[in-house]
Amino acid sequence: MKKIIFFWVLIFLFAASCKQTNITSEAPDKLASSQVFERKLSTINIPVSFPIKQLEARLNQELNGVLYNDNDLKGDNVKVKITKIGNIAVNAENNKISFTIPLNIWALGSWEWQACDFCPKLAKSESTAFDMNLKFETQLALTENWQVKTSTKGNYEWGKQKPYLEFGPIKIPLQSVIDLALEPQVDKLTARLDKEIQNKINIKQYVQKAWNDLQQPILLDKNMNAWLSISPQSVSVTPLQTQNNEVSMKIGVKSYIEMITGTKPQQNINPALPKLVTDNKLQDDFQVGLIGEISYEQATAMIKKEIQNKVYNLDNNKYQLKILDLALSGSGDKLLMQADVDGKNAKGKKVAGRIFIEGIPYYDVATQSVKVRDFDYNLKTKNVLLKSASWLVNKGFLGQIEEKLTFPMKDHISNAQKMVQDGLTKNGRISPNVLLKGNITNLAPEGIYLTPTGIKAVVNAQGKINVLVDKI
Repeated sequence: MKKIIFFWVLIFLFAASCKQTNITSEAPDKLASSQVFERKLSTINIPVSFPIKQLEARLNQELNGVLYNDNDLKGDNVKVKITKIGNIAVNAENNKISFTIPLNIWALGSWEWQACDFCPKLAKSESTAFDMNLKFETQLALTENWQVKTSTKGNYEWGKQKPYLEFGPIKIPLQSVIDLALEPQVDKLTARLDKEIQNKINIKQYVQKAWNDLQQPILLDKNMNAWLSISPQSVSVTPLQTQNNEVSMKIGVKSYIEMITGTKPQQNINPALPKLVTDNKLQDDFQVGLIGEISYEQATAMIKKEIQNKVYNLDNNKYQLKILDLALSGSGDKLLMQADVDGKNAKGKKVAGRIFIEGIPYYDVATQSVKVRDFDYNLKTKNVLLKSASWLVNKGFLGQIEEKLTFPMKDHISNAQKMVQDGLTKNGRISPNVLLKGNITNLAPEGIYLTPTGIKAVVNAQGKINVLVDKI
C-alpha cells in the first residue's frame, strides 16, 4: 500500500512540474556609473567704483595755505611766496583724472644802484602778486599684484602778459625766477597726487574681501539644510575707467557654484589672491546645478502602485503575466528592475521566477520628469527566457512597463530653483561687507546620474550674478 501511495505522489509532482516553468535568471553584475557630474565655471561680477569727490576732499583737507616761501633776497634779489587760494578741483573723465590747483604768487624784488664808489646807494623795493592755475593729469593702470599704477604730469602756462617788477623806467622780468620756484613744487605735487590716488583707490582691499567672503557657504534653506557653495578659481578685471567723476572697473571671479543639501559644506578658505589678468569683455553668467533626487526605495514604491499584481494579457490573450514584486536599483548607467513574476499560457502552463529588465533614464523637459527608454531584458535574463519561456520576450509587455516608469521631478527642481533664487535676492548677505545679488533666467537639462542610493536629475540654472562690496 505504501508503495502505491509513493508512486502516485511521484506522478503528481511530475505532472505539476510539467505544468510550470521556473525561471532562474542570474542577477547582473553591479556596475559603477560612468557618468560623473561635471561642474561648470561661472563668472561672478564685482562692480567697483570710487567717487573722485572723496579724493578731492582729502586733498583739500591736507594741502592748504603756503606751499612755498622764499624769504631771502640773497642771490637773485627776489622773494617769492606761493599760496593755495582755493579748493583743488578734481574731475574724472575720458579715462583720466585731472586736477586744477589755484595759486597766488607774490614776488618782491629789490633794486640797488650806485653811480660811483663814493656815491650814495639808491635802493628801491617793489612787489607784485598774481593768480595762476597748476594743472595735472593722471593715467591709471593696474599691476598684476593689484596695485594701482599712476602716471601724473603737471604743468602751468603763462599768459601773454608775463609778470615783472617795475622800477621807474626799468622792468625786471620775473618768469625765470618764478619758474625756478614753481617747477620743484610741481614735481612734489605730482608725487603727492600719485601717493594719494594709490592710497585712496585700493583695489586689492576690495577684491581680497570679496575673494575670502565668497568662499563662505550661504544657507539657502534651514529645514532642508541646503547650502550654496562657491569655489573661486581665478580673477579677471576690465581696465580702469574714469567717467562721470568716478573711477570704475569690473572684476570677474570665475567660480564653481554648487547647491548642496544634507550637510554644511566644509570650506577650506584659500586666502591667496591670484595674479590679476586683464579682460576687456568679462562674462557675467553663472550656472548652478539644481538637483532633483529620488531614492530607489521611493521610486520602487511609486512603480509598485502602478504595476504590482496587475495582470498583463499578451499576444491576443494567449498569455497572462503578473508582477508579484519588484525593486529598482542602478547598474552602471542603466536603471535596473528586478521583478518576481507569475504567468501562464493558453494551455494553463505556468511560468514563475525572477527576471531583470533595464533601461536608460533621461530627463523629459515637457513633463519635468525622469523617464526610461530602451527598456529591455538584460542579456542573461533574455538568454534564459529564449530557452524556457520565449513568449515572455514580448515588446508589448516591456512597452507597457516602460510607460509607467515616470518619476516627477518638477517639485524637486522648482523648490531647488526657489531656494537658489531666494539666496540671490533675499539671503545673499555673505558677510557684513559682501552682498550677493543675481537672477535665474533659464533652466536647461544637464543629465541623469544614478547614484548608489537613487536617481539624481540635474537641471542647469543659468542667469546673471553680481557681488556688491560695501561698508569697507
